[in-house]
Amino acid sequence: MVRPTRPLSRRAALAALATAGALLSLGGRADAAEELRVGTLAPRASVWGRTLGAWSAAVQQESGGQLKVSLYYGGSQGDEAELATKIKDHTLDGAALSGTGLAAFAPDVAALELPLVFDGWPKLDRARNAVRPLLAESFAKAGVRLLAEGETGVMRVFSRGAPVRTPRDLAALHPFVRADDAIGRALFAGAGLRPPSLTVAQVFAALLPPSASQDAGVAPPRVDVVFASALAVTELRWADLLDHVTPDLTAYGIGGILIGAARFEGLPPEARAILRRTAEGTTALLAQRVRSADLRALSALRASKEVVALTPAERAEWETLARASRARLRGAPLRSEVLDRVLASAGP
Repeated sequence: MVRPTRPLSRRAALAALATAGALLSLGGRADAAEELRVGTLAPRASVWGRTLGAWSAAVQQESGGQLKVSLYYGGSQGDEAELATKIKDHTLDGAALSGTGLAAFAPDVAALELPLVFDGWPKLDRARNAVRPLLAESFAKAGVRLLAEGETGVMRVFSRGAPVRTPRDLAALHPFVRADDAIGRALFAGAGLRPPSLTVAQVFAALLPPSASQDAGVAPPRVDVVFASALAVTELRWADLLDHVTPDLTAYGIGGILIGAARFEGLPPEARAILRRTAEGTTALLAQRVRSADLRALSALRASKEVVALTPAERAEWETLARASRARLRGAPLRSEVLDRVLASAGP
């Protein structure tokens, strides 16, 4: 015997109609999904890659399949400079970027990654809150929308063959700088160095012993010093090629998910609302996962590498260099207002 279907209440019927209408509005018709193409350097299996995948799944689920985020992992769409260019020329709709990539749109964001400023994530969070309105203005002028905030972990100095105790040690080793890293360039310039520019994808080959690099048919610049988080060093497979860590030389690595403003505003209202809601959850999830995973990675690396403990005099040399680099960056590319808010947030 077939049971008669119970009629929907007025409230349930209205809710069902509203949901159906919202889903239909996303693509104009029920079978036409909106697709957002988003690039990232993060490997698919990394902490960042898995979290981005969870965001993509949440968008798909909340939209009933009418809004899709297609992720291009592992630098398959190029390094961060290329990702930024592709957003600007609309080849990509967005990207998940590190602080260096975000700075291509809002140079002031680099103030949050200054070395030896923060002594914990709470102060970095306080600084982010203090400068968020100013950075939002910069992103808007650049034609992008910051959907979610992210991070890459606490950046530290890793080296091979010799410890890094003072800025003078860098002259005997082989550091590198990312092409668009204004902070790195200012720091090395203060130490009288001009290291080669490399993309993230080039670092692994540059860390290989010279014979291995030659056997592979490449001749990258030699690298034996890396300034990165323990999590990045681990996820990018650089850890086995390094044997020292100087954990007290720190900066806080940030990132985020950007979408072209015109692409975002061109979406139906419900689609924009879904992206905002899921982005908030992704911001919280990235903070939770990256911070805890970075601590675990550092613990593992401390157990397997030679840990370099700085004396007060050695740390003072780095602090002098860091202050000089901040002075060099003030005004351009870092607005004084942004820099002052960041430094004030780092206080007691």
